[in-house]
Amino acid sequence: MNKEILKEIREGKYNQSVRLFFWYVCLIIGGYFTFRLQRIFLVEQSEYKEILTTTISITSITTAIIISFLFSKLSSERTERIVRKQKIDFYSKKLTSLRKIAHFLRSSSSFWTWNNNIKKFLDNKYKDLTLSDYDNKEYNWHEAYNKETKIGELPTQAYLGLKELENGVSTSYKFYDSFFRHNYTVNELAKIHDACERIWSFFDTYKRSIRDVSSLHQTETKHIKENLNIINPNFNNSEFNNEAIINLFDIFPQNYIQEHFQLTQLNNRILGANFVRLLLDLVVFILISLCGILILSIKMNVFCKLCLTNILTSIFVVVSVDLIVSVILTIKNEIKVNEFYNE
Repeated sequence: MNKEILKEIREGKYNQSVRLFFWYVCLIIGGYFTFRLQRIFLVEQSEYKEILTTTISITSITTAIIISFLFSKLSSERTERIVRKQKIDFYSKKLTSLRKIAHFLRSSSSFWTWNNNIKKFLDNKYKDLTLSDYDNKEYNWHEAYNKETKIGELPTQAYLGLKELENGVSTSYKFYDSFFRHNYTVNELAKIHDACERIWSFFDTYKRSIRDVSSLHQTETKHIKENLNIINPNFNNSEFNNEAIINLFDIFPQNYIQEHFQLTQLNNRILGANFVRLLLDLVVFILISLCGILILSIKMNVFCKLCLTNILTSIFVVVSVDLIVSVILTIKNEIKVNEFYNE
């Protein structure tokens, strides 16, 4: 998931750079050819008023159309984001329940009695160790750690994965709070997805060695069952055992986190490049209109007014071309339906 994010960021920056370069090249070339054409056709000095008036009229009408489109697009985008936010909240509630289950499993002393070294070392001497630190092979303490603790790689990863799901919550009381809510970033979701895979692998490999969750303290099993029923309202409490935990950490990333990730990514994205491009064209058209009005109003030499009119005309031509391209690209993107579930 993290690689996909980086790829999109790189591609987005590349596209923006290309469009910015295209913009300046067109501005220079368009201005040059406009001046050349005006010299070829010998535009009379007295005609600057008619040219300016026509330019101001066209830019004013175009500005009104662009504003209407932009507000319509913003309204549509807001509606889509509200719908996605409702789904995100739905998945966030289930993910918070998963984190609560992870907390009760990690904090249970009776569950880890099959290897007392796990809580002994990872809650004390190595309490600041994280899953990402453990995966960092540049650290030279791996060999000494494995020799000292004799825990094994998979149990260590699972325990650190459970801590990763807790996400550094300041007090364990929050995991008992039914009103505990949290919105998750794409980076948090990517880490949780990875942690779930480690936890599932551990439970699946050690299911015959570890203590069955159904035999834990009554308070712990009560809270775990409550959260299992939030995640899956059809869950049968009589089937509460290690197999249920294995299925939970196997199915949850596929059924919930992947879609949760994509919905969050869509809601966090900045407005598209074509939208920003239209907004820039709108600003330039407004400036052209204002400058045209000032040229008509201010007293100056007729030749200077004609030169300024030529400059505004060249800018108007370039921006009009860019506007046409932006509209075509915007329409193309609006009618395009991307594949939602992409691996």
